[in-house]
Amino acid sequence: MKLKNGCNAAWYELNISSADDCVAPCCYYAGAKDPWSNDALSVEDYWNSPNMQTVRRINSEPESELSAGCANCYYFRYKGESGSYFPDFLTPQEDISPIQKSNWLAAIDDYRAGRTVLRSRPLRYYVNFGFACNLYCTMCHQVPRRKTLKRQVSSDVLLKWKESMKGALDITVIGGEPFVMAEAVSFIKAVIDEPELEQVQLTICTNGTMHHKYMDLLSRKRKLQLTVSLDTIGAEFEKIRIGASWKAIERHILEFVETGKRLGYSWKLQTPCLVLKSNICRLVDFVDWAIEHGAMPGFYDFINARGIEKTFEEENLIAHPYLVEQVPDWESYFLEAVARLRGNGLIGAASQLDSLRGAIQERLGRWKSGMTSVDRLVQITSGAEIYNKKGKTLFAALQTNIYGTSAGAEPVSVSEDGLLFRPTHLNDHLSTQYIDIPRSSAAKEKWIRVHCVWPGNGSNGACKLYLQDDKFNTLECAESGASEATDLEFVRHFQLPVETTKVRIVMTARSMEPVYAPKEVLIERLG
Repeated sequence: MKLKNGCNAAWYELNISSADDCVAPCCYYAGAKDPWSNDALSVEDYWNSPNMQTVRRINSEPESELSAGCANCYYFRYKGESGSYFPDFLTPQEDISPIQKSNWLAAIDDYRAGRTVLRSRPLRYYVNFGFACNLYCTMCHQVPRRKTLKRQVSSDVLLKWKESMKGALDITVIGGEPFVMAEAVSFIKAVIDEPELEQVQLTICTNGTMHHKYMDLLSRKRKLQLTVSLDTIGAEFEKIRIGASWKAIERHILEFVETGKRLGYSWKLQTPCLVLKSNICRLVDFVDWAIEHGAMPGFYDFINARGIEKTFEEENLIAHPYLVEQVPDWESYFLEAVARLRGNGLIGAASQLDSLRGAIQERLGRWKSGMTSVDRLVQITSGAEIYNKKGKTLFAALQTNIYGTSAGAEPVSVSEDGLLFRPTHLNDHLSTQYIDIPRSSAAKEKWIRVHCVWPGNGSNGACKLYLQDDKFNTLECAESGASEATDLEFVRHFQLPVETTKVRIVMTARSMEPVYAPKEVLIERLG
C-alpha cells in the first residue's frame, strides 16, 4: 500500500498506552514501538526515538512501499491513498495561541522537509490511561485482557511535560473508561485547571455512563470535545454495550450538549460507530440522532483480537459478508444513511460508511462466486479428500501449546464424547501436523473446504478452529464464509495464497471454559 504524500501521524501525534506498555505515532501502527515508562522521561526521549524516526522515514520517501508497521494500515483501509490521518494538518487554525501556532508551523515545515528528527513537538497527546472500565462490550478487545493488564499511566509523569503540552492542539484521554480511573480523572482535572493549557483542546473518549457526574469540572473548560462510543441507539445499543442503559446514556449526552450551549462554548461531540450486523437496521436512526444533536459520527470496521472471536464471527460484516443475508434489504439501510449524511454536509462520515458498504458488497459478490465454483468442483473432486480422519484418532499427533498452569487435570483428554481441551490460559492452543496442499500451476486462486462436526453432548462448547500455513500465517481470509451451519457443525471455504503448500489446523478455546475438538474433519482442495 502507498499513501499519496505519506501519513502525517508521526509528525502530529504521540500515542501512549500504559496497559499495552507502548508509545507509538498512532493506535494503528504495527511496527516496533518504545516501551512506556513511569520514570520521568522527557518528551524528546519518545518523540525523536529511533522507532519514531523509522516511521517518519518510511512515510517521507514518496516512492517507497510502506513497511515496518505502516503497510496495509487499518486506518486508511477505507479512506484511499489520498486520505489523511489529520486532514487539517497543513491549514493552521485561527483560535490558537502564539505558542501553538509556532509549534504547528514548525511541524508543517518538518513534515514537508521529510525530517525524521523534529524541531516541533507533538500537536496531539493521545493517552490511553488503562483498560479499567465499568462495561463489558461484546466487541472490546480489552475485556479479555483487563484482569491481567491493570497498569495505568501516571498523571504526575505526564504533567511534567506541561511546557511541551502548551504547544499542542489537543490532549486526548481514553481508556477503558477514563472516569473510573483515578489517574485519568486527576489528569483531566489538572489540564482543565491549568491556565497555561487553556487554549489546548481536551478530548475525553468515554462510554457516556459517568461524565455527567463531572459536569461542574467539565464546565470550566472552554475547548472541550466528548467522544462517546455508541455504535447505535436503543435496544440494539444495550445488546452490544453490556451493562449500559441507552436512556441514561442519551440523557448524559444531551446534558453535555445543553451545558455547552448554555455556557456559550463551542463544545464538540463525536459518536464513533463500529459497523456490526446487530446495528445495520438502526443505521438510519443512528445517523438521524447524530444529526439532530449536532454530533459528528464516524464509521469503522471491526478489529479482531484474542478473546472476542465469537463476536468477530457473528458480527464482522467485512470478514464474513454472508452475515448481511440475515438482514433483509441490508444495503438500503447503508444507502439511506449515506444520503442523509451527505445531505447534512457530513461528507467524511458519509464516505466512510459508503466505503464500508462497498467493501461488504464486493466481498459478498466474491463469496457468492466462490461458492458457486466450489459446489461444482466438490462434485468433480469428491473422492480426493486431503484429510479425513474421525473419532478418537483425529488428533493422534496433536501438539499442545500451553502457557498457563493446569490445576491437576490434563489440558487434553480423550473420553467417549471426544477430545476435551481444558485451557489454562487464553493463548493456549492445539495444532495438528501439517497437511500438504498439492500445487496447481493453472489456478489463479486456491480454495479449500473445511467441514467440521463436533460431538453433540451439549455439556461443553465447540473449540474455535483456524488454518495456519507453514509460515505461521493465519488463513481465515476475508472471503471465508459458511454455506451451512448448525450448533455442532459448519462448512467453511478458505481462499489461500497460490503459493501455499501446507496448512495445519489450530484450535483455541473461546474462553477459559473446557471445549471439545471436532470429532470429524474433512478438508478438500477445490480447483
